Amino acid sequence: MPPTFGGTQRLPRLAGRKRALELLLTGDEFSASQALELGLVNKIVPHDDLIASARALAARIIRHSPLAVAAIITAVTRGLNMTIGEGLLKESDQFARMVPSHDLAEGLAAWKGRREAHYTGR
Repeated sequence: MPPTFGGTQRLPRLAGRKRALELLLTGDEFSASQALELGLVNKIVPHDDLIASARALAARIIRHSPLAVAAIITAVTRGLNMTIGEGLLKESDQFARMVPSHDLAEGLAAWKGRREAHYTGR
């Protein structure tokens, strides 16, 4: 049976059309290292380190402005389904929403002052 839950749509976007078709049509299993090579996963960690590794990644993300994180997620996820021109407009729109924010001013001031930023999410 064909894959469900978007498997025929997500895999080609991540691994490329030819590789996705090979995997989908053969049903061959693949290793974690092959998944890394295909771009399906970002990193391979031992099972016992999984939660710590995920928390470390989350900590690296949440040190940034929640507004900026949301803008990036929006631009990337929506832009993937658009032409490059439309995607650039979506990115520009997200940036424009950040311009009047406290978080952008604080982030720039912290960078210029070589200090840690203190974001408020406004």
